[in-house]
Amino acid sequence: MGRSPLRPDLDQALDVIVTAYKKGASVASLARRFDANYWSIATRLRRAGVRIVSEEERSERRLDFGADALGRANALVLRAIVDGLMLGDGSFHPKGYIQIEQATRRHGWLLHIKNVLKSIDAACRIIKIPSKTRTIEGRKVQSGGGHLLYTPCYIELKAERARWYPKGVKRVPDDVVLTPLSLAYWFAGDGSYDGQGALFFYTNGFMQKHVKLLASRMTTLGVAARCVPVPQRSNEFKIAVTRRDDAQAFKEIIEPHLPACCRYKLKYVRAAKIASGPRRRT
Repeated sequence: MGRSPLRPDLDQALDVIVTAYKKGASVASLARRFDANYWSIATRLRRAGVRIVSEEERSERRLDFGADALGRANALVLRAIVDGLMLGDGSFHPKGYIQIEQATRRHGWLLHIKNVLKSIDAACRIIKIPSKTRTIEGRKVQSGGGHLLYTPCYIELKAERARWYPKGVKRVPDDVVLTPLSLAYWFAGDGSYDGQGALFFYTNGFMQKHVKLLASRMTTLGVAARCVPVPQRSNEFKIAVTRRDDAQAFKEIIEPHLPACCRYKLKYVRAAKIASGPRRRT
């Protein structure tokens, strides 16, 4: 059977097809538009010297910060955000985008992340997650629902995923740098406290050598931190900051970057009292 006279001629419409494809139309959508099959469109695009982009490539975007001072600053902010989130509750999807799920009461934390990413021209979305039943260590637990933040598949984030998932498993990279911003985001995500003013980081999912590395790098910032075992958890470790002066030093480092909705975690941090000497009698 010949081609229906009502169907547009693909060769005559080639300029239109090429222009539409370069503007973002997919091969499949052009096939539907011109009442043709996928390969008819793809073949003509290739003959016109147009490279066919895979669906995975099409879903990727580039931040392209540039080489100027602002671009370099934004790249450092992105690295600090990634490191802070990955040290805490964040994870990378295999396709290369960041995702972080939080309970409803922590929605403000996700909104803060979204606004900071927006400030460096990086997009993300927050969607609501309905209540569901999960199985944790053989027990069924009812989740109260919450929200999920996720970014596009930025090419720059695929490189960051390679740092954090070298063999498909989340690991602390050797080149991780603890900046005030990354520390604040780590604490906002996985930090905790007690009524005595001590601070903790729940690094249970990381290997002991990596927890020690993080504690050592915190100490170099003037915050004495220790890698300690998690009670009743075999081969699990957390970071503890127990001295008041160190907790206060940590507070001063991160407070400018900590969102208001997370500052309750610092409510028991107080500077140590300076012991006064004996009064002189006059």
